[in-house]
Amino acid sequence: RHYRMFADCGAEFIWRDVDDVRPEEDESYLETDEIFASFTPSMREHYDAWGGTYSNYFTARLWNPADFGAPLWHSADEQVAWHVGGFLSGWRFALDPQVGSMKYLNGTLLERGKEMSITLEFLKNQADLLENWMSS
Repeated sequence: RHYRMFADCGAEFIWRDVDDVRPEEDESYLETDEIFASFTPSMREHYDAWGGTYSNYFTARLWNPADFGAPLWHSADEQVAWHVGGFLSGWRFALDPQVGSMKYLNGTLLERGKEMSITLEFLKNQADLLENWMSS
């Protein structure tokens, strides 16, 4: 099965890839219990903390003040830490034997056999984000 991972306040962040939805499934949305049925409780705890961080920031910084043009992240450190945490969760999910691939937030396709090259490219992009944020 193939999945995608994206930020959506108030919903789960892991969905089936739209091209992998079977007719009997009707939609790509997955319940949290279904997502983590084959994983350890610590995987679920990490995912909940990661998703909770985004939802809390979204609510406090954008929703409650009704300022949807405001930045979600107040620093590059916040943004990069959140992305790295999610990226690692995405990899853990993608490496499960029942998973074919995981498309991460920015469209990066996480699939077995390409762990090193994909991770290095992702981390380089995060380092560039930190560097560019500091220089602006």
